[in-house]
Amino acid sequence: CKPRGICSRAYFLVLMVFVHLYLGNVLALLLFVHYSNGDESSDPGPQHRAQGPGPEPTLGPLTRLEGIKVGHERKVQLVTDRDHFIRTLSLKPLLFEIPGFLTDEECRLIIHLAQMKGLQRSQILPTEEYEEAMSTMQVLAQTRLGNGWWMTPESIQEMYAAIKADPDGDGVLSLQEFSNMDLRDFHKYMRSHKAESSELVRNSHHTWLYQGEGAHHVMRAIRQR
Repeated sequence: CKPRGICSRAYFLVLMVFVHLYLGNVLALLLFVHYSNGDESSDPGPQHRAQGPGPEPTLGPLTRLEGIKVGHERKVQLVTDRDHFIRTLSLKPLLFEIPGFLTDEECRLIIHLAQMKGLQRSQILPTEEYEEAMSTMQVLAQTRLGNGWWMTPESIQEMYAAIKADPDGDGVLSLQEFSNMDLRDFHKYMRSHKAESSELVRNSHHTWLYQGEGAHHVMRAIRQR
């Protein structure tokens, strides 16, 4: 019985030493992992620093600016490397201008993106039949009245008849007919003519460029600005 108790006591001591060594190794491993993660979070390293910027800040509501007076300027900092000025162009309606808001490269990029989505510039092409004449549509594309509206084909023909610019009535203004036209009659007709709401015509092309998440980084930067 006595030797048996000694064996049991020795076995118990060996077992306790083994348990303590095991627990010590586990604690050391946990401490190593903990401090390793702490060092990585404090110094992300070149690979982590090379990743893209964090999430963009939430945009707040736009504030209404006071125009003060026409020509008034105030300095704002929209980007980190330069200052911009907001200039009041009109009080009624309230209209502002920010010179240099877009760089030349940004303007070219916006035009390129708009053209990729289908925006095209109007072109005036010469006709083979009338090399020295202007058709109604050619006159229409180049004639914009001072009050901001564009003439229609019907109003062009009405103007021809009123100032007798097209004697042969073929609807085409030849070089000779244009030379014989009295510009005073033309300006008199323009001053006396008032546009109706049904005659207002939009003569432009436009498209929409997305500026939210997933858009071109320049478009997102302009939105933040």
